[in-house]
Amino acid sequence: VLLLAPICPHICDYIYQLIHPQTTIMNAKWPQGGKIDQKLIDSQNHILNSAHDFRLRLTAYKTQQSGNKSKGVPVQPPLHPTHATIFIARSYPSWQIFVLNQLKELYLNNNRQVPDGKTLAQHFKDRPEIDKKYMKKLMSFVIYSRDLLEKTRDIQALDRHLSFDEYEVLSNNEDYFRRTLNIEQVDIRLIDENEIEAASIPNLEEILPGKPLIHFRYEPMISIRLINRQSYSGHFEWTIPMINGDTVEKLEQRLRRHADRTLRFSKTIRLFYFRISQFHSRKLPSMDIPLEDLVELTNKQQVLQVDLKHETVVSEQQDIGNALVYFVE
Repeated sequence: VLLLAPICPHICDYIYQLIHPQTTIMNAKWPQGGKIDQKLIDSQNHILNSAHDFRLRLTAYKTQQSGNKSKGVPVQPPLHPTHATIFIARSYPSWQIFVLNQLKELYLNNNRQVPDGKTLAQHFKDRPEIDKKYMKKLMSFVIYSRDLLEKTRDIQALDRHLSFDEYEVLSNNEDYFRRTLNIEQVDIRLIDENEIEAASIPNLEEILPGKPLIHFRYEPMISIRLINRQSYSGHFEWTIPMINGDTVEKLEQRLRRHADRTLRFSKTIRLFYFRISQFHSRKLPSMDIPLEDLVELTNKQQVLQVDLKHETVVSEQQDIGNALVYFVE
């Protein structure tokens, strides 16, 4: 109320008197700011910087998709990716851990003075502990670590590169990344260079603490209709994408995202399919018996398949067509 008072003083004064009877907001003091939460600021900046980098990589991905041009072949518009995987490093790669440990030793042996760039360049030149393929990135990382040490004067700062839990922060904002990239699903994975799966990840050396890497992919999908049979409900028919392997719960979430605000914040959505999907459009629905000829998908974790040839949904090896019914409660 105090913060809004300069903009709408009269209504704020009225609300203030409801909270504090027999007083006026005109005599109230401006609120004092509390202690600055640097961890919160750092995590917010990391989210914004990561989202910016992801958008640039999305543009590069789409450009690459449309880059293959052949004479006489019409250029197809690039396919927008449906999925993305964000890789987060558990720790520094082994060569960077070696650099950090060497910096600590140099700092302690030099009476806690940070060595200059020339000394560091000479110290790390042609070190057998560092693979030659990392030499181009070596000095930029050394200078970055040196500046961090010079700023904090604390060797522990080299271990505490981030003031927040990177995996937790990105996981809590998974929905934001999905919306800002306009894709259907985002997966977040912790990765270590020693893991067997890491060998199959392109550009693994780019994944560092505080510098996640995103990979995009496209999975074929079909469009399905979701019809509402409730009388006087005000809910419309929607067409949403469906991907092979979607669960019933994912379909509900996608319906909420694609639909209007009233459906987005509704408490319960129930999904049904037609008992005989081929003839549902030839029969008028009964408003007195809205659930007639419908079978409910009660298991939220049930996995649904997609028949790309016929563009229909398959539930437990049964073709249930490309039209479902939803009820809102």
